[in-house]
Amino acid sequence: MRQITVALVVSVLTFSTLPAHADDDDGPAPKHVAMDDPRDAVQNTREQWEAIKHTSFDDAVAYAKRQQAKSALKANSLVTLPTGWKILPAGTQVSVGTLPFQATLFNGSVISINSGYATGPQSISVVSPASAAVTNTISIQNLFPSSAVGPGGDLYVSGGISKAIYQYNSSFQLAGTFTLPGFAHGLADYDARYLVATYTDPPLLSGILSTAHVVKIDATNGNIVASTPIGIMEPYSVTVVSGKVYVTVPAAGQVVELDGNLNLLKTLAVGKGPQSTCTSGANLYVVDMNSDQISVINTNAGQVTQTFNVNYWGQSWGTGPSSCATDGTNLYVTLSQVNAVLVLNQANGAFKGYIPAGWYPTAMLVLQNQLAIVSAKGIQPLRPNNVNGEYVLSLLQGTVGFVNQSDIAANLPSWTLQVLTSAPSLAFGISPNSQIQHVFFIVKENRTYDQILGDLGKGNGDASLTMFGNSITPIEHYLANEFVTLDNTYVDGEVSTTGHSVTSSGYASPYLQMLVSLDYSGRTEDSSANYPGGYSPSFIWDAMAAKNINYRIFGEAEYLQSLYWLIVQYFGPQSSLAGKVSYLLTSTDRTQQVMETLGGIFTPKLQQTASSSGLTSLLGDPSTGPAVSQALTGDNSLYQAAQTNAGFLAALVNYFLHLQLNYAPFDLNVSDLTRVAAWMTDFQVKDALGLVEPFQYMILPNDHTGGSMWTPVQYVAQNDAALDIILRTLAKSKAWAHSLVLVIEDDAQSGLDHVDGTRTTAFAVGPYVKRGAVVSDRYDQVSMLRTIGLLLGSNPVSTNDALATPMYDIFQTTATNGYDPPPVSTALAPDDLALYQQLLAKLGN
Repeated sequence: MRQITVALVVSVLTFSTLPAHADDDDGPAPKHVAMDDPRDAVQNTREQWEAIKHTSFDDAVAYAKRQQAKSALKANSLVTLPTGWKILPAGTQVSVGTLPFQATLFNGSVISINSGYATGPQSISVVSPASAAVTNTISIQNLFPSSAVGPGGDLYVSGGISKAIYQYNSSFQLAGTFTLPGFAHGLADYDARYLVATYTDPPLLSGILSTAHVVKIDATNGNIVASTPIGIMEPYSVTVVSGKVYVTVPAAGQVVELDGNLNLLKTLAVGKGPQSTCTSGANLYVVDMNSDQISVINTNAGQVTQTFNVNYWGQSWGTGPSSCATDGTNLYVTLSQVNAVLVLNQANGAFKGYIPAGWYPTAMLVLQNQLAIVSAKGIQPLRPNNVNGEYVLSLLQGTVGFVNQSDIAANLPSWTLQVLTSAPSLAFGISPNSQIQHVFFIVKENRTYDQILGDLGKGNGDASLTMFGNSITPIEHYLANEFVTLDNTYVDGEVSTTGHSVTSSGYASPYLQMLVSLDYSGRTEDSSANYPGGYSPSFIWDAMAAKNINYRIFGEAEYLQSLYWLIVQYFGPQSSLAGKVSYLLTSTDRTQQVMETLGGIFTPKLQQTASSSGLTSLLGDPSTGPAVSQALTGDNSLYQAAQTNAGFLAALVNYFLHLQLNYAPFDLNVSDLTRVAAWMTDFQVKDALGLVEPFQYMILPNDHTGGSMWTPVQYVAQNDAALDIILRTLAKSKAWAHSLVLVIEDDAQSGLDHVDGTRTTAFAVGPYVKRGAVVSDRYDQVSMLRTIGLLLGSNPVSTNDALATPMYDIFQTTATNGYDPPPVSTALAPDDLALYQQLLAKLGN
């Protein structure tokens, strides 16, 4: 998952029999470009703007901000987020720093740990509940979202990648620094002398697994007096109850229990993604962020005694519970995806109501007369515009809201109604068109609406902000004109890591959201990012499989997450095999290389990969199976497991059957037309046999630009031409009469837009899509997932998916055939033009 670009010389695999690009024997090796590189993104956008538009980028930014200000929010007004959810938080809101994820009460003030993206130091906000104002801001170079009031009454803060714990006195002066052997995670006060903390070893040079540790620290001198390893998955929070130490391990779905000397007592199984905790008496309440539940551990008995449901509108998971607090009567749970605090009866988990919060609540405290509710994304909808060199993640400015406890009883009924009606849609509905039997879902990269379609001539566009207009993207302009103009559609993730999580699962977990900001600002190590078990627990392809709906995946790296869950199913989350695969899934660079390596292994034997028997033979072949294992685990352990466990081998074969193994993953050195060539061959064979899958998910990433193989204009023109080949192929197929194509970006971080920086291009194409219509209903990425599920008969993946607005208004009841686009852009590079013409010839054009 790491996004930091590494200078590597890599071999670009040929993923089809057609050339990837023209030979260039004289030039340097292609640059291996990360999916998002914050160090380059803002500068690239500026340079591209000024090269293409020949005007000042600063003037364009100022203009976009003025246009957006015309719809600026009024105080105490209902806010509709780009996600479609509505918020009007209770109480008084105080702005703090970037993406606050944890808070502590210290000397009468709320200490907000602002551990979000920052190019310089991160920060701690000291907020006065009495004045509802920030009274002090402390800069710290590196943070992990954990703090505690400990020995001497001082404040102790985790330093994350700094491998340190910082001690602050009551005047907020740095009183000490305790060094840890590795990346610092959660910490807690043990007693008047000791702290308990967790860390993870640095990455091993001789292997890929690290070890997590719990340590006891003497605060008088900083010495570690006890240390215990607790496994290969990273810890998150630490809590001390009656002298016992409890550590949450999100990826393992476990809470580790230790005694005061850090002797391991037991490991308690809880829900998926246990993250934060809170206590009352002997009870430890564990927030299972990916299971929509609270696991109640009776620490006297050392076992889970109750489980409280925290779902929303009856969905099984997806509210993203992120923290909890108690007042002796009530249990309060922050629900990040619902933008609310759930109030439960602390004794039995009975529902009492909701308190509306800001955008993405992540922490809360029970004060003497108030509740303090931390919302990581604040109130104002995100409007990234590269202002003053800011990166999109730096715009996630949080708030601390103060709610008087005396106001809760009277307002809880109306607040509850507000929260229950705040979702984008409560229409669980039926299929919008029963004629559609095939859906092709295409995910592209990083563009706003105005950047591409501002010059469309209809809909809500602003041509002055268009960079890649009709002359560069004639196919996309044709689609928006001929079919439906979707001028009010948004992305839900700020960057590619969260964006692809949303397009594949409708969800980005609280842990992923927190980690992305650390990671994109260079504040993680391999050992601190080992968390696929803390991400989405299921995906749209899982929803398809549950209903026996066949599917195929083209290039989407998120599909590798399902391999992790498959291994967990057979061998457990703490298994060495899970850890090894987990390591390879934490880095975009590594994931790309894994998928490229698999493509290199399987492409020469592609015919065998088309059947279960062929794949079984390949995975058992000593010349192929160990190579696949090496790609996925770094050794032969996967191969050995598959040969000794027949059930796992069968599951592994089924997993690979759904993946087009010669389709290139994200790699800006491979043309999108090369990707489409691989797809076309697979599709045409299946279409001729009537075997086209009902659902196909593919990436088409090169409108990202930023690579060194082509110019930005050529990259975007190439992407546009590749989309044309897909649609031409479909329009000539048997499947076309009952098909729908949905296209959207993964995020919109690389351009300006006069409405909102998260507004993006989106396209709907097919015989049953309206012609020539402007559809300004508010849609987003999850609307597409919801629509796909309704059309094909799968259940929603998550709460966001279930409550997204279906795209009912794009359909017509009778079919209109025909796909007659204009010529592709003359800006297409010569090598891409040659490849495009070869593909046209293959279609008989």
